[in-house]
Amino acid sequence: MCWLVFVLALGIQAKELPLPFPINVPVTRSTGFRELTVMQVRAVDKLTGEWGTDTPKQGYYYLVFTIKEVNISKVPIGGSWSRDYSLRLITPEGLYSDPEHGSWVWNVEGFDYWDTEMSPGVSDVGEVVFEVWKGLNFCRMELTFSKGPPEPSVIFEWEAARTVGKGVSQSWGQIKAGIR
Repeated sequence: MCWLVFVLALGIQAKELPLPFPINVPVTRSTGFRELTVMQVRAVDKLTGEWGTDTPKQGYYYLVFTIKEVNISKVPIGGSWSRDYSLRLITPEGLYSDPEHGSWVWNVEGFDYWDTEMSPGVSDVGEVVFEVWKGLNFCRMELTFSKGPPEPSVIFEWEAARTVGKGVSQSWGQIKAGIR
């Protein structure tokens, strides 16, 4: 019976979906306490992993950010967990707010230090997952990491390219980041 479950689990794979616009990664930013790198961004129809398979509700998909964090301070710091991340999706009409999900993270997987401290120099990698409506036409997204004082927030921003006249495209696809 165990072999059957193992074989079935191997057969379950997430289907990669197209991203709404090109996402340039990796990109690294620092809070002064930790260095955060968004290593990969992908859209998938389900999550597969050690604990089974999760499927989004009807009409939604998962937007998955693979993030590496490194303690660059000289003292232990708390690791990442779900409430440290939020995502803002902006459409041509303005900020989109999903009444059911808001901007909070849906799931976090893989971070070993989410409930414990990371010693100086220690790194950790995990996935931050948001559930996004398939029909949403967004042209900008902002992933914010916010741990709280004394550590400042870090914002990663991605924007789609836009046409500015006679087939000339202005690139918004470059990553901008700021510290609040």
